[in-house]
Amino acid sequence: MREEIRSDKYLHHQPAVSITIQKITAVWGFTESAVGGVLHVLKIPLTGLFIGSFAVLCIFLIAHYSKKPVLILRSTIIVILIKSVVSPYSPLAAYFAVLLQGFLGYLFFTVIRYERLAAVFLGVAALLLSALQKVFVLTILFGTALWESIDLFYKYLINELSFMVNIFPQNISIYLISAYCGIHAAAGLIIGIKAFSVPAWITKKREHFSLDREKMKTAIDLFEKKKNFKKKKWWQKKSGILILGTLLTLMLISYFLPEFEKKASYNILIMIVRSFVITFFWFYLASPFIIKYFKKIIEKKKSVYSEEISSAISMFPEFKNILNYSWEISSGKKGLIRIKDFLSNSVSLLLFYELLNE
Repeated sequence: MREEIRSDKYLHHQPAVSITIQKITAVWGFTESAVGGVLHVLKIPLTGLFIGSFAVLCIFLIAHYSKKPVLILRSTIIVILIKSVVSPYSPLAAYFAVLLQGFLGYLFFTVIRYERLAAVFLGVAALLLSALQKVFVLTILFGTALWESIDLFYKYLINELSFMVNIFPQNISIYLISAYCGIHAAAGLIIGIKAFSVPAWITKKREHFSLDREKMKTAIDLFEKKKNFKKKKWWQKKSGILILGTLLTLMLISYFLPEFEKKASYNILIMIVRSFVITFFWFYLASPFIIKYFKKIIEKKKSVYSEEISSAISMFPEFKNILNYSWEISSGKKGLIRIKDFLSNSVSLLLFYELLNE
């Protein structure tokens, strides 16, 4: 008989660890399947960065409390299954990202015995690969001509402002990609360093934090706003509209202004057509077959982990209340300070809220 996380044997030796792992896994699944839409509603930038950082934190806590890195893989599978149940229309890339994070966590915490160092490696690798994945997708969609067009337009602007020619770099796309990846790597480094002190931080925060259950019930429901938040195709998002608008603008400029290379407009046109062809091929031809096969695998695993999935999803209403409550009690603050307070309270309450009633 396979060993269950919640088996009597495991509970007898480490009862607190078993319960904590189950809770952390549920919170990880909740953030992956439901929190992204709320962060979009709150207009918090770099949502993926926050979701990825929280995944790193959850993986560290699983490794820290269980002392068994193999349980990271188990929790990863459960999170993927939760995501497939709660958010069935998530793109395959989202499932792949969770799988990669879990595998990296298992790898680093198995090979590296020093927890803090393993957490740092996990944070940097997981978030950096997340950034590279987005750059890779853009390159697949638009080709290298996207970055060449950005460089071409930038060079034109710099040449118009002749006094800045020697001040700013010419190949701006390389610097943009490097900055984007650098932000993710830096965030991964910070979350990796901070993760080690999270258990002590939550204990300290719990001592000075009181949970008002009545206020929690009457807090503004952020998830009601999320109901109107529909998943959009990449060309319907602001970032997609910006990219397409920029490309069309560049095509017109390159066609009418002699300063640009004559072939630039054709390259940009080909780039736009290419992106729509690839998108059509992926969403309407390749993706349905891949998703069908993926769902068969998922359905087989659901029966194996049905108890864990049901237990985790049953906690979601309370998790939703916690996010609503965290946003409500931060209302006295504004801007980034409010976001920081909201995230701080949310993390501590989501992970260990039941201890506040002891």
